[in-house]
Parts: sequence; structure tokens; C-alpha cells
Amino acid sequence: MPAILAVVSLEHDYLAALARELRRAVTRATAPEPVTLFYVRFHFDQALANYLKRENWALCSHREVRCRPEAAAAAVEISREADALGRDFFAYRRSWPAVSVIADWPLFRCETVRLLGELEALLQRIETDIFARVLVSEAAERAAA
Repeated sequence: MPAILAVVSLEHDYLAALARELRRAVTRATAPEPVTLFYVRFHFDQALANYLKRENWALCSHREVRCRPEAAAAAVEISREADALGRDFFAYRRSWPAVSVIADWPLFRCETVRLLGELEALLQRIETDIFARVLVSEAAERAAA
């Protein structure tokens, strides 16, 4: 696997772990301790914000993706989806300061689960539509050589 894809894959694993923690916190009928929720949200928010800032550059500009037409086309489409997720995520962050979370726990839960679903779908598409295509293409190139 090209180094850049290995790094992005590790980042996906980290984001997925943080998303699972956040999902566990919001699937409770009552809000967890504020400090616990703050801790989980803080780390998830920081990781996702940083990831979204780098994702387009890492995938769309990398030669391992660009030189493979199917992967490049998927990267452009996924880039649009990542932009949409970024807009949704930053609107979500603005909409849910701590006071609002406490005031409307059920709606916060629903919106958080929706956002996590969008993230999971995006990560899955990257894994299948880009990583898999690059790896299959690399294997075919090695076999042909």
C-alpha cells in the first residue's frame, strides 16, 4: 500500500474509534456526565476537523490516485461528499454548544447519530472506491511486470 494511503487508513481507524466512543455516549437515554461528553466530543471534533482539512489534498493530489482513472474519478466525487460532510459538521458544532446539548438531549442524540452515519459512509467509500482500486491496480501492474 502506498505510504499516503497507509497514513490515511490509520487516520480512518482513529476517527472510527472516536466515532464509536461518541456513539456510545449518545445512545444513552440520559446524557452522560458533562465532563465525559465534553472530553469525547472535544477529541472527536478536533480529529474530524483536522481530517477534513487534509482529506482532499491527501487523496485527490496523490499520484497513486491521480494516475488511476477509476480512483481519480472516485476521489473527485468523494471530495464533494467530504465537503458536504464538512459543512454539516461545522454547522453541527455551531448548533450544539454544551448548553444546547443539555437543553435538548434527544435532538442532539439524533443529529449526532446522523452525522456519525455520514462520516462512516464517507470512510467506507474511501476504503472501497479509492484504496481498493489503487491496491487492485498496483497488484495488476506488478503481475504484468
